[in-house]
Amino acid sequence: MSGISLSVDSKDSVVKKPRQENKFTYREYETLLGLSLGEKIERADDLIIAELRKFQRPCVACSWGKDSIVLLHLVRNFCPNILVSFHNTGVEYPQSLAYRDQMLKEWNITQYVESKPIKSFWACVKEYGYPHFRETAWQGKTRTPKCCWFLKEKPAIDFHREYQIDCEFVGLQASESMVRRLSFFREGEAFDSKRYKCRIVRPLMIWTNKDIWEYHRVFNIPKNPLYDLMPRNGCMPCTGFRHWKEVMVKANPRLYEFVSKEIGEPTLNCFEREEK
Repeated sequence: MSGISLSVDSKDSVVKKPRQENKFTYREYETLLGLSLGEKIERADDLIIAELRKFQRPCVACSWGKDSIVLLHLVRNFCPNILVSFHNTGVEYPQSLAYRDQMLKEWNITQYVESKPIKSFWACVKEYGYPHFRETAWQGKTRTPKCCWFLKEKPAIDFHREYQIDCEFVGLQASESMVRRLSFFREGEAFDSKRYKCRIVRPLMIWTNKDIWEYHRVFNIPKNPLYDLMPRNGCMPCTGFRHWKEVMVKANPRLYEFVSKEIGEPTLNCFEREEK
């Protein structure tokens, strides 16, 4: 493992904290966040093995982003034929779709399900408007845009019911937003979801982006080329996050100009590079 240490410091009891004690304090989170990559891998492996032993119909949710591909690699070490699910919104980046095809072939993934949206993104925009900024972290909750429900959440619920999924592995990091940190403090790394009616397991909650990219390097995992343009994966025309303008103008300047005009937002100089 290229010199990665897998030893765990026994003086920090939180490192070995039983996961059935779901709730974590901020101090415990800070301790776990500071673990080495090797220690985080060991903790993730322990969690994955423990949860796989409990359930009969597990799956890995994969968006083909940097986090979910690491999660998929981790889980496949113990369950190579686990079902992989992708909730295709119909407005994915072409780089991510090409990367999906590449990884399905390279890793010989045969147990794969891809859901489709209940209603298209553009139909949602016509009926409900463009996505709003979804975080209200100071209240400890989010306001989910309508398009997220029709493109991802409802298809995911239907998928869980159809395939009788009893455990889903999800590649979320607590460090990515205040809402996710609050979720980690409240629910920990694994919890029983009332919405999806299954166990949700999040082995990467204490990882950072630095850990994710180091894991890519150590285990020679191909990178989604989308990350050469921007720091995030997701829906191409999404306006529901803080820096959507900067992201969209890099990925698709003409789409950015169209969306900005529809919203009535002042635009960045998205064609500056073409004009020079």
